[in-house]
Amino acid sequence: MRKPGGNSSQKQLFKTRMVPAKAGSGRLFEEEFVTNDGPVTCLGMTFENDEARREHFLGLLREGLEELHARLGGVPFTTVEDAYARMKSVEKWPMGDDARLRELAERMRHADSSKDLLQRWK
Repeated sequence: MRKPGGNSSQKQLFKTRMVPAKAGSGRLFEEEFVTNDGPVTCLGMTFENDEARREHFLGLLREGLEELHARLGGVPFTTVEDAYARMKSVEKWPMGDDARLRELAERMRHADSSKDLLQRWK
């Protein structure tokens, strides 16, 4: 819902429409997001519609999570260097520069020893 007194010249990112509120909510109306049936541009890429944009980014997220699980899931912690090398090898889920990766690996060393690398990373 738009805030009163907001900047009216700001571009609206999402289309909304007013619909009757749910019973018991204490409101008469609520704003509902409307999907775009036409072309959508996001991060410099143009998609057929909102659903195509959503599917594209969900696919990228799915690939990244699968890679993360494949490289770190079920792998026991052995050394800081091994954890660092495994995290550095993950391509679709950047975790930071070398200093940040070494810091993460050091913290993983002190985590619960019954957990694998992925659980320690979380």
